[in-house]
Amino acid sequence: MRISKLLTTFKLDGAIFAVVLLAYAIMIDRLQGFSFRTDGVPNFLEISFAFAPVVVFYLLLRLLSSAWVAASFTLFVSLAISIANAWKMAATGEPLSFNDLASGENISIVFKYLMGWQLWLVAMAVTTILIWMLLTVVKTAKAHPVRFTSIVVLASALVGGVEASTTNLSDATNSLLTEAGINYVYWSWPENVTRNGVLTHLIQSSKRKLPPHPDREEARLFENMKRTYDPFRSRPRTVITILCESCWYDETHFKSVFSPLEKQMTALRAVSPVYGGGTVNTAFEVATGLPSESGVLTGIIYQEYEALMRDKIEALPNYMKALGYNTIALHNNSKSFWLRDLVLPKMGFDRFLGIEDMPGVVSGYWAEDKVLFDTALKELKNNNGNPIFMGLTTVFTHGSYRSEGGDHGERDYATRLTKTIDQMAEFVREVTQIDPNALILIYGDHKPSLNKYFLDSGVLATADFETTGENELDFRLRDEPDRKKIGDVPVFVRWSQDNDKVAAFVREANRMPFFCLSEAFDRNFLKSGMSTFAMTQNACRAYKSIGYQATTKLFPGWIFAETVLDQKYLKRDQ
Repeated sequence: MRISKLLTTFKLDGAIFAVVLLAYAIMIDRLQGFSFRTDGVPNFLEISFAFAPVVVFYLLLRLLSSAWVAASFTLFVSLAISIANAWKMAATGEPLSFNDLASGENISIVFKYLMGWQLWLVAMAVTTILIWMLLTVVKTAKAHPVRFTSIVVLASALVGGVEASTTNLSDATNSLLTEAGINYVYWSWPENVTRNGVLTHLIQSSKRKLPPHPDREEARLFENMKRTYDPFRSRPRTVITILCESCWYDETHFKSVFSPLEKQMTALRAVSPVYGGGTVNTAFEVATGLPSESGVLTGIIYQEYEALMRDKIEALPNYMKALGYNTIALHNNSKSFWLRDLVLPKMGFDRFLGIEDMPGVVSGYWAEDKVLFDTALKELKNNNGNPIFMGLTTVFTHGSYRSEGGDHGERDYATRLTKTIDQMAEFVREVTQIDPNALILIYGDHKPSLNKYFLDSGVLATADFETTGENELDFRLRDEPDRKKIGDVPVFVRWSQDNDKVAAFVREANRMPFFCLSEAFDRNFLKSGMSTFAMTQNACRAYKSIGYQATTKLFPGWIFAETVLDQKYLKRDQ
């Protein structure tokens, strides 16, 4: 009788487990874009490892609960991760990373993309899971005290091990994957998800890509790049850069919205390293003059590398501070999002004001940018005419965009964009009343995540995407997109003191990558003496003949080690 019961239980467990595997196979096919074949041949090794995290997770839960409960929870978590990955891919072209989940502050952005009924569904699901976990723990503790104690001890040891040495655990796991033939395509995360699945990708992206420790010759080369501060007498007293979230137009779409800026400033274009998201990678390029997409560093750089960054990064704000400027960063969103509160001081900003420091914020989808500009004006007036370098980052035009009448978000985006540009133009007018010779640079960080609208209106083509469809979740950018096309964004500059310098800057920076624009901006207006710009200038001379990807590869790993990362974290034998 007992044998018969065991066989029945075993068969039921097997059937439920098969359902879990089948359901997950559908998820990774439909939501992750996982490729089950390579050159027409089933890639059994990659398939096995793509399913391994689900198998392990299910078996661990099975120790605590029934097969039905373990299966339900496994499928819920897998589906949640798959959908979150699909949302991020559709919005930004980049998949989830380990630090998207590990950095609690960034999870909050998910709620900005959810509608009312979706928020209720998430809340109900989370509540149900928490109640189930509590009941399961109590039930297991009473029915199987020995097993429960063993699991608690094992879990405590694992958690303690992770906290004690996350890097070592990650290294060990990734070494195991590499030895098994599962390679990490760190230079293209979308391709890595396609090859290995999002769960394996989360494990792999827990290990940051690091450049080698510079050797003596490389250190000598960097020493030779260092310059003395230029006694540039016509350097502007007020320097303001504004990163305009998702601000974009071309000659056909949204152009009239930007007319208030065009009346006061000179327009040009630049090439962003990101699409639909990843704002801080654009900010990184403008601050450092280094490419964020070279393959030396990967992912969202602030998030992935903050803990490994040196206390004083080779960045423009640090050089402006050394020249006697007060340096202030302002952003009308949470200071800790993307770890800005930790990275910006290392960049050289003496103060960073976030939404927490801005009075009169009206709660809503995103804070209006007027509160940002009002705070910046107050700081400028209180500066008493001293040299000041301000870095502003707007947020009101951040996606996603609500579709109205099947317009795929066009009207919502245009409405918010119009409000922000009008407020920005008024800010520029008031700044120039305070200091007529203020130098102001405004740049869009990336195109907005309007995939379906862009496709239907001809801004982007089907060939720019791996997948398309009727909904935003159906879209995924090509693994190697045409960066000049995907990254094309507007830039505006104003400096009434020297029109010839403005003309030279526009001529040299127009349609160039942001790391090239940054170097041209410094050379024409600031002459800060920043060491990195010597290499940037040489690399950017080749851009028009060799293209975007090849230009980013002209920056060797050691330059990032010498300028961004604390070398004590780098291995000398790499």
